[in-house]
Amino acid sequence: MKTAWQKWTACLLATLMVLGTVFAGPGVYAWAADLGEGDGVTLSNSAAEPGRETINFNNDWRYYEGDVTGADAADFDDEDWLYVNLPHSTIHYTPDNYYQEDLGVFWYRKHFTIPEEMQGKKLYITFEAAMQAAEVWVNGEKVGTHQGGYTAFVFDLTDKVAYGEENVIAVRIDTRPNAAFNPGKNNPDFQYFGGLYRNVYLTTMDPLHVSDAVYENKTAGGGIFLTAPSVTKESATVQAQTDVKNEGEQAQDTTVKTEIVDEDGGVVATKEDTTTIAAGESHAFVQKLVVENPRLWSINTPELYTVRTTVLTGDTVRDSLETTYGIRKVEWKRDGCYINGEYVELNGTNMHSEIGMLGNAQSDDSIFEDVRRLKEWGFDFIRMSHYPHSPAFLCGVRQVRCGCDRLPLRLAAV
Repeated sequence: MKTAWQKWTACLLATLMVLGTVFAGPGVYAWAADLGEGDGVTLSNSAAEPGRETINFNNDWRYYEGDVTGADAADFDDEDWLYVNLPHSTIHYTPDNYYQEDLGVFWYRKHFTIPEEMQGKKLYITFEAAMQAAEVWVNGEKVGTHQGGYTAFVFDLTDKVAYGEENVIAVRIDTRPNAAFNPGKNNPDFQYFGGLYRNVYLTTMDPLHVSDAVYENKTAGGGIFLTAPSVTKESATVQAQTDVKNEGEQAQDTTVKTEIVDEDGGVVATKEDTTTIAAGESHAFVQKLVVENPRLWSINTPELYTVRTTVLTGDTVRDSLETTYGIRKVEWKRDGCYINGEYVELNGTNMHSEIGMLGNAQSDDSIFEDVRRLKEWGFDFIRMSHYPHSPAFLCGVRQVRCGCDRLPLRLAAV
């Protein structure tokens, strides 16, 4: 039996977390625009990177608890379904409802319009996660399935949507444990939840673009892959592997320009290469950039650089991305952890990706607050129990300068 003060505390925490989804604090990424229900809205030029736009797809979903025949059809009547925004959990997690008694099948639907001016660009949709098996339809056509409750999945919607008209996306979620994929167990030692519990967003881009690492599904390939094969206090070599895909109809003489920019805005290293990419093909540009007297990332000195990637044909920018990167050398020896050649005593803790009342459906703000508090309390190593956590936690997908890069922590997912 939970005491009254425990229940009150849980309700207070839930209220604070909800407020955290509304108000963006310092260092927290805020979406510039979204596609509303039946009302296409694009990012302003000041918010969009050249060649691509990232559009919030979290709002204005319809939700139904249970399985429904025909809910995949574009003309299905979902008027009476519950209105929700993402991230969303199918379980109302309270002190008295803390086990997976409400797992099953659930549906989400969203009506949206893609502006006609986006025609001719590539259009991808990214689900950062869905617990735990998902089937997706657009305008009644099945576009794909995904199994696994903690990993992202991406679909190409370029030829699936009607531009300038209303479209409907439908997602069927099966949250019941399945031994064929993670999390799998029928009786786990941690809580299962359900739903579209992380961010969903659209990305529009030029047919010649940096590929999506999740969509391409290449081992240590696709997208931008950064490593530092050589690191000393005097000099560091950063290797940038950039996978560029040509989804146009003609071959393109493609240039990739990579710059490393310090926190003062100065370019400390640059590299530029050109090759011809045939229509329908991709090419991995591998570039090594040397940074003299680098500002090395460590537990007490969270120095960060920005790796600026630009894809061009001639003088025309076709795509552009910025990736936050900390130059460091991490070694595990018999006596412990060494960062940049110096022994570091780590104080660690375990962390699940969940929050009271909301389950796995954490806002980016709440994730940042979790990490901030752990660092404030003296922790500098987090074991991400037992699965991949949100990209916001890893400061990856949207290059948000928050979380563990900015608040220097080491991470391990086991």
